[in-house]
Amino acid sequence: MNALSSIFFKLSGREQTLLVFSLWTIFLVCLVKLFGSGLDTFREWQLVIGKIDAHDTILDQEAGVNRKLEKKREEQKGVSYDLTLLQNEVDKIMRKFFQPRQARLFSEPTKSFEKHSQHDVRVKLTGVSWQDLKDFMREFFLDDRQRYIFFSEVEIDPDYKRNPEVYNATFHISSVEFSK
Repeated sequence: MNALSSIFFKLSGREQTLLVFSLWTIFLVCLVKLFGSGLDTFREWQLVIGKIDAHDTILDQEAGVNRKLEKKREEQKGVSYDLTLLQNEVDKIMRKFFQPRQARLFSEPTKSFEKHSQHDVRVKLTGVSWQDLKDFMREFFLDDRQRYIFFSEVEIDPDYKRNPEVYNATFHISSVEFSK
């Protein structure tokens, strides 16, 4: 420490002032950087706390969701729509209303989860009337089928080029199969 003070006092007054000013500037810049870093860390922790709260909310709902899944599983006991049954059922309904050139059936990959699997098929319809679309959809709500089969997405577009009374539609039809 004595070496520093002897070097400082050997400097002229102007050099001493410049050195003190430089040291204060460096100290203030470091203080601002430290404050900014602390503020960034605080914001990051607030974000993490928000995510933790959201996860806790979801975990708190897990028991209720499991109860509802168990209830649905009991309702569907003995009636399970696996992918093959879903394809057969949708194909049967599709053939009832549409010609083979108007309707095509595509299978989507099965999504497997811990407690259930979701099976998806896609029906692509081209050049069909509005009434046929309504009848096709109505057929799924007969015989309690809607408890096991549901529309996850429906896209209907009029075919303006040929005839505005003719529609093209894509139905994403799904079923849920509960694990044992």
